[in-house]
Amino acid sequence: MAAIRRISEMKLLPASSKEAKRIIIQTDVFGQDPISAMEDISRTTPSRHFSEFLAGTTAILKTGGDLEAYVSTKLRDVVTVKGQSIKRSSEITGTLAEAYLTVTVILGMVLYTLYMVQTLISHDISGLTNLYFFAFIIVPLISAAFIWLIDAVQPKWPYVDYRPYKFFMFTVPAALIFFFLPLGLHLYLKTSISLIMAMSVPAVQSSRYSRERRSLERVLPEFIRDVAEGRKTGLSPEVAIERLGGRHYGVLSSHVKKMGAQLSWGVSLSTVVSTFTAAVGSWITKAIGVLLIEVVDVGGGTIRSFSDMAEFTRDINEMEGERRAALRPFVYITYVAGVMVIITTFILVYLLNAPAISGIGASSLPQVDPNTIDLLLTTAVFDSFIIGIVAGKMGESGLSDGFKHSIFLVIASLIAIAMARLFINIPV
Repeated sequence: MAAIRRISEMKLLPASSKEAKRIIIQTDVFGQDPISAMEDISRTTPSRHFSEFLAGTTAILKTGGDLEAYVSTKLRDVVTVKGQSIKRSSEITGTLAEAYLTVTVILGMVLYTLYMVQTLISHDISGLTNLYFFAFIIVPLISAAFIWLIDAVQPKWPYVDYRPYKFFMFTVPAALIFFFLPLGLHLYLKTSISLIMAMSVPAVQSSRYSRERRSLERVLPEFIRDVAEGRKTGLSPEVAIERLGGRHYGVLSSHVKKMGAQLSWGVSLSTVVSTFTAAVGSWITKAIGVLLIEVVDVGGGTIRSFSDMAEFTRDINEMEGERRAALRPFVYITYVAGVMVIITTFILVYLLNAPAISGIGASSLPQVDPNTIDLLLTTAVFDSFIIGIVAGKMGESGLSDGFKHSIFLVIASLIAIAMARLFINIPV
């Protein structure tokens, strides 16, 4: 029952904490014995895996079996199930990526062609307003729907790093002010600069936090394994961590050195680890920190406990790496999609403006004014930006990871426009 009470206080595991509190309420308020309370909660908990774990635990407690062996077996099962879940989510995300590209790019190209033909046949450019509706309303709505679907199928940790979004809240007002300034720039150029201004700082910070998180998760198993080796020589966990302060662990080195210094000053291990986990943005690292405290306080910091933590962290890190590698091709495809949107816009602009340039049929076809062409180029830039946001969510599970992709696609749009103007006379 002491373990259940400790789980109920873990804010880092909100779902487990909630179920543990339900068990405590059954025992403390309604007077049930702990085993009966766990049996009742196992029948009503929404998580099938947690239900099976509680049911198995109560069965072991009733029969007097080896609870430690059972927990170790369930831990391996959890890792296996997590790996299968990540693999399935990668496959589903790939299918959604194909559907998204079909809807946004293929449908966009078809609509562009239809509206272009309508314009050439009816001698009226008012039909182009439908393109603006598709680019500024339909594409964002479709993208939002696909982001929601991708988020629903992707495995998630119970922690979100909101730091990039805080930077975004500060940069958006500056970008809006720049957009509405009367600078005399073309609309597509002003839109591009505003989008880059809004996303640049959040993109840089998001990339930095992502690199730091992955680096921490990559070297964390090595650090825990070294602590286990120290325990094998008879050192306490505190002394083992203190002696590792001089080892090189990449981005983790400064944290290990700080923990070693604090432990040498007599600070308790729980306080030291809590300070460390509060300073990092990786949920895996935070969870391992909490487990490390529990292992030392409850289990005495056995060698097997540290070895199991190291193996669990390494397995999770490898699975995340495999997921990112499996989805990386779809991120590249979204770049192709963004380029296709730009190319389709160029074709539309060229064909609409070609009669006026060449003089052939100039009297029978509507003249496309520069403002209309400017707005068409703006739609291409804006849609490329939206596709970049989806690419980040698709390939790296975080919406903030799409900030850098959106900037790259906007810059690619500007480069494509500049190169196209070398070969096509665009009156804008």
